[in-house]
Amino acid sequence: MLARLKKLSLVAKLIFTLLAELVVLVIIYTATSSANFVLGPSNLVNGSCTADNTPTLTVNPSGVASFKFQVDDSAGFSSLLVDYQTLQNSFTVGQALGAGTYLTGSPGQTLADGNYYWRAKTTETPDCGVCDGQVTRLTLRYDGDRTTQVKVKQRSDGHVVFEDTVTPGELFSFSGTWVHGVLGPSINIYVRDAGCSGGGDDDGDNGSCTWQQQTSIHTSCSAPIGPGLVSGDFTVIAGESRNGGSLCPLNGGDGEEEIIIANSGNVAFRVDTTPPTKPCTPASTSGLGDSTPTWAWNASTDASCGLNSPAYTVGWSQDQTFGSGVSSATTNTNSFTHPTELSNGTWYFRAKAVDVVGNESDYCTGSTQICVGCGGTNPPTDGNGGNGGNGNPTNGNGQEEEKTFDLVVRTVNDNDDSPIAGCGCMLFSDPRFSISDENGECFFGDVGVGDHRIVCTCGEQTRETMTTITGNEPLTLAFVPFGAEGTGKTDSTLVSSSCSACQREFLNLLSRGLGVLWLIAIGEILLLLLLLLFLLYLILSRRRRRRDHSKQEENKSGILSLDRQT
Repeated sequence: MLARLKKLSLVAKLIFTLLAELVVLVIIYTATSSANFVLGPSNLVNGSCTADNTPTLTVNPSGVASFKFQVDDSAGFSSLLVDYQTLQNSFTVGQALGAGTYLTGSPGQTLADGNYYWRAKTTETPDCGVCDGQVTRLTLRYDGDRTTQVKVKQRSDGHVVFEDTVTPGELFSFSGTWVHGVLGPSINIYVRDAGCSGGGDDDGDNGSCTWQQQTSIHTSCSAPIGPGLVSGDFTVIAGESRNGGSLCPLNGGDGEEEIIIANSGNVAFRVDTTPPTKPCTPASTSGLGDSTPTWAWNASTDASCGLNSPAYTVGWSQDQTFGSGVSSATTNTNSFTHPTELSNGTWYFRAKAVDVVGNESDYCTGSTQICVGCGGTNPPTDGNGGNGGNGNPTNGNGQEEEKTFDLVVRTVNDNDDSPIAGCGCMLFSDPRFSISDENGECFFGDVGVGDHRIVCTCGEQTRETMTTITGNEPLTLAFVPFGAEGTGKTDSTLVSSSCSACQREFLNLLSRGLGVLWLIAIGEILLLLLLLLFLLYLILSRRRRRRDHSKQEENKSGILSLDRQT
């Protein structure tokens, strides 16, 4: 009977021991799973762009004594831009001190445009003990710079306790399968490229798809092991031993230790507060009077995160200031055709660009206009029977007179439309030459209706453009932009400064124009000489007549004297 009681007592002890170990395993599993902290929100972890230069960062779950939020522009966190310690599990860059302290950074801080990494650390450690009876479970963090496949083997029996694909900063856990559930004396960690498939082997003859041993970790408790241990591209985050429970941090027994609990790994987010370039210069590609005109402009660029889709907002109005009656639409290309007919009259058009985070460019200086319902390119004829009254463009005999208008050519900088003075411009249709003034303007008066070719030279660059005088406006403006070679606007063409047909024609016309001026000057000089000769002839003739008249008077006087004597 006593023997049976002893047996029952042993069985009860065994059952109690098993239940206790089961409870410990459940507790350990729960504690370890809570170590899988997650950074958020997702758009500040996955490399997305943001126009917010004071983003709010969070780490979940909470449940630790304090957090450190660290931000840097390098993956190694070698020169921290922000290091903020707080009791809360969220932090806004530049926030007031509140419940935390800036170790690096300051209230009111903003992040400049660029790429950023961030991570969270904690100073709380759970109850722990020294490693005893070999390690039974480990949680590691992968600190490599690219996604890879990881395999963990128990060295004692070659059993694989973990095999999966992990990303930089990701945590993963595994438990021992050797005697008493331990990992054995040590574990070997192998890696290979993420895109590989198949079993492969470890002998190194399959290139990048071979499992290569990257490191090993002692798990026998004969060497220091615990949170903070770094081996190769892996860091121990948590672990348990068979008899000692949770492993203590390497530096401090059961004291506090800073542990990285979550790391963005790759670029977490990109700050972009710079707008795209201005889409200059809108111009109509349609003929005069087109009620559904097409407008085109130079494509904008965005050096950081790229243009939005749609990339442009266009607007049109009959108010040149766009103060009222403004309609708008969006488009993805650098042209826009009106879907519905515009009413008759003068319309003004403008465009701006927007990037993926909502930064908008400015509208270009000024706007472009078109006259809808104005008919052809000829001005209206006299409607008063050819009498030419009320300023009608006829000569009074019912015949239409040719009207002329003023043309101003502006030489501008291609980047910002600022004026360029001292450029020479030639109007080809009526060969004339002009030099741009301080406002970048060359003036040509009395220019007829129609298309006109203009060539301008600034420094070593020569550009040509076409402009049309419609007769509907008293003054026509033509823009000729200059800039780096090959960056001209869509309505102008860069002409090589050497051996170009256009420049030769320009110089030939200039030479012929100067020749005509010389001929005119010589003719005027000859005419002046003839006039002087004629005046000299008149003077000499007058003197001769006076002299002859004097002689005649003297003769008469002599005859009268003789008669008196007689």
